[in-house]
Amino acid sequence: MSSAVVPTGMSLSSLMAETPEEGLQLAIMLARRAGEAIVPDAEMRAAMRGAYSQDTAQVIAASGVVAAFFQTVAAANDYWDASGARRTPRFARKESAGE
Repeated sequence: MSSAVVPTGMSLSSLMAETPEEGLQLAIMLARRAGEAIVPDAEMRAAMRGAYSQDTAQVIAASGVVAAFFQTVAAANDYWDASGARRTPRFARKESAGE
């Protein structure tokens, strides 16, 4: 698995991801964004990080948040196929004749 870190400033325009790895990175970004929304003060988040990064229960809880976001991303991508390639989502938006 890649150790790539999704930039905090990355824009979110879609839940579509080409591969499960990209989907995981998107899920991590979503979890980070949620944390930023809950604690908007960057200095406060930095001060808290030392305490929760040493607490196994909190690390496991954070992993659960990422897993929940990954489930959402995987569903949006129709769970990819065995090769990891994204299939056409069942829920793809149909373009109306007027667009």
